[in-house]
Amino acid sequence: MKRRIIRSFFIGLLLLFVGEWVGSYKCWLEIDFQYSNQWNVGCFRGKVNLMWIDKLSFIHSLYKQGVYVHAGPAPALIDGEAYSSYYGAFHYMGFSIMNEDAVKYFAVPFWFPTTLSAALLLLVWRKTRPMGKGRAFPVELEKPIGEQGGKAE
Repeated sequence: MKRRIIRSFFIGLLLLFVGEWVGSYKCWLEIDFQYSNQWNVGCFRGKVNLMWIDKLSFIHSLYKQGVYVHAGPAPALIDGEAYSSYYGAFHYMGFSIMNEDAVKYFAVPFWFPTTLSAALLLLVWRKTRPMGKGRAFPVELEKPIGEQGGKAE
């Protein structure tokens, strides 16, 4: 029973990442935490975007304090390099990073957590496998060897 629960958790984690990866091309989702600074978490075009904006920037002054959720259909397909170069100074294999004074930005492509969760599922699946009792194919003699004077028939 415990094995089933553990495996189900990791299967669910994998399905969550695959579903969000596919869904991020159909719609976008963004959650803003607006307090002393602004924290932003978003899913867009196969990436998870994490952003921190300083309280002194212009974007921070657009909202009052609170939590905001934004969602909508995904815009038309744009070039990934152009999109990430707009947001990040560094772009490699889908990862993007920008480190400026007022804005910190980091993007992780969905293939990375999906691959990580698939590897974890494989590892957990192998580690939670039931252990066999005894040998795989036990062989028993009809009569023990000791009864015939130590000679096998």
